[in-house]
Amino acid sequence: MTASATKLDQILAYAARGWRVLPLHYPIELEDGAIGCSCERPPCSIGKHPMTTHGLLDATVDTATIAGWFKQDPACGWGVATGAASGVVVLDVDPRHGGDESLHDLEQRYGTLPSTIITLTGSGGAHYWFKHPGGKVSNSAGILGSGLDIRGDGGYVVVPPSMHLLRKAYRWDEGHRPDGPAAAELAILPRWIAQPEYEHVYQVSGFEAPVRIPEGERDNTLTQMAGVLRYAAFETPGIEAALHVANQQRCDPPLPDTDIRRIAWSIGRKPPWETPGPTLETGTPEPKFQSVALDALEPFPLAALPTVLQDFASHWARALHSVPEIIAIPCLAFASGAIGITKTVRLNSRHSETAMLWTGIIGEPGSAKSPAIAESGRWLYPRDAEMYAKWESDMDDYRWRMSQLKKGERPTEPPARQQRVAKDMTTEALGKILHGDNHGLINAQDELGSWI
Repeated sequence: MTASATKLDQILAYAARGWRVLPLHYPIELEDGAIGCSCERPPCSIGKHPMTTHGLLDATVDTATIAGWFKQDPACGWGVATGAASGVVVLDVDPRHGGDESLHDLEQRYGTLPSTIITLTGSGGAHYWFKHPGGKVSNSAGILGSGLDIRGDGGYVVVPPSMHLLRKAYRWDEGHRPDGPAAAELAILPRWIAQPEYEHVYQVSGFEAPVRIPEGERDNTLTQMAGVLRYAAFETPGIEAALHVANQQRCDPPLPDTDIRRIAWSIGRKPPWETPGPTLETGTPEPKFQSVALDALEPFPLAALPTVLQDFASHWARALHSVPEIIAIPCLAFASGAIGITKTVRLNSRHSETAMLWTGIIGEPGSAKSPAIAESGRWLYPRDAEMYAKWESDMDDYRWRMSQLKKGERPTEPPARQQRVAKDMTTEALGKILHGDNHGLINAQDELGSWI
């Protein structure tokens, strides 16, 4: 069997699993020995972008189409569309940007990743493959932590035997391959990767589902949970996301995704006051964050906030069974960080201040501090992901330009990464981000004590 036939068989095996594949451009050696891209249209993301007209939309499991692509250019790279299209979600760990350290910190907090299929990338990183949990899993870059990206619906990853810009092939990790006599199985996507903002959903809702929900009790139990979430002012998308987590983690066996969607939408369309609240068995949720009664402590001036922030804080205070302060305070901090040092307030003719706020929330475990911080900053995370994606593109362009340097030419400085939000980061890592930053940064620490 020829090497090219083996390569085609490997790609067709992906399609046989239901993974939708697409051809990618690949690195080539130029006349002067530098590395370029087969697209011959620099600058580009060498060896990572689709060859087809419609890109990701052309991904398919049709063997005739795949064989036709392969015949046109046997040297091409290959990608797999992630998300519900292929039934997979991939965690991309890039050690060049601190991915190994970020993953270690998360595993210390949530537990070791389950054994699953793993790709070793050409740049020294790793792709961890998981079953798609249903619903929608968005793509993200750096939200889980520095160097950690999620490829879900609307994304794709490069797969073996594609070649990386560094001229190293992507390959399957032995013992975690999708093929062979000891083929690994796709693991269930951990809850803290799929829906990190719903990590405390059971505490927030006041409803404790059984550890194991057997067949015959699944529909009724999840409907009860949906009712409690709606009673707590959760909207339909949030209810559906929480139910998907509970279904995958606790139902034996899990209900079909269509049933989860049916339950969420049937409950979510009702006004909160018309849904059943907590039952006698689950108890009535009490506010889990209490204001400290001190004579010198003045009530939080909620009325001083813009109307949109007043409404936001009041809504989520009800949803979290808490007080408005727990939302309003981090909201102010995120707003000031978004402004950064680009604006100042002139207090008098000789003194000005930037919009710099230091805030903290102190409360008992389970008092909804983490969900409050997550909801307060949710609007900024997509913007941060866009900035990270642009920086990665700039870095690809930079690496291409450096590969074209002639002997004796001096390399230029790499592009600086712009970042607006840092989460659970050490002071050393924070210093690197702030170096040369001309805007300012939001430093959101979930565990303040460990950082101090």
